This record gives sequence, C-alpha cells and structure tokens, in this order.
Amino acid sequence: MLVVGLMSGTSLDGITAALVDIEAEKTLQASPPKLRIRLLESETFSFPPGAREELLCLSESGDVPKLVV
Repeated sequence: MLVVGLMSGTSLDGITAALVDIEAEKTLQASPPKLRIRLLESETFSFPPGAREELLCLSESGDVPKLVV
C-alpha cells in the first residue's frame, strides 16, 4: 500500500512530504502482521514569505477556523 505523509515541524519552515510503501508480512494467525516500510521519496516544500509568521500567530491565538481556511 502506498501512503503519503505530510508534516510541518515546530520550526514551520515548510511541509515535508514522504511517500512510503507499506507491506504486511504474514505471520502466525494469533500474531499481528509484521510491517515492512520502505521510504520511496521525500521532499520539503518551503512556505512562501510571511507564511511562517502568520502560522505562528494563528497557532498562538488558538483561532482554529482561520487555520482551516
């Protein structure tokens, strides 16, 4: 299964996207499957100028509706 994960750390310098391939290896019926995870690609996309400051202000104010827009 291919999965894309997105994350912006506390530095708020951008968003990192990672594409991984997750495969479940069959095990005994009573055991949970072992997962094999392979990183296929990753890239960081910088925020445009001023976005970091705006995001910091919004996160400090707790104004969640503005974060969604």
